[in-house]
Amino acid sequence: MTITDDYWYSEQLGVYLALRHNDPRRREQTFGITEVKRGEPAASFFEVPSGDKIIDETPVADSQ
Repeated sequence: MTITDDYWYSEQLGVYLALRHNDPRRREQTFGITEVKRGEPAASFFEVPSGDKIIDETPVADSQ
């Protein structure tokens, strides 16, 4: 029985573009990135939706 793993890594992007795991006992599993858009993401991806609140839960350091 042979189990194989194939990886396609992009040095330029710093991510795995595709991974394939083949195990005869569990069938083949394939994962991959299908769309790569280089450039700055839209600012709207980082906006807090209206109606949501930002809560700072940073622990307060003891002053002892």
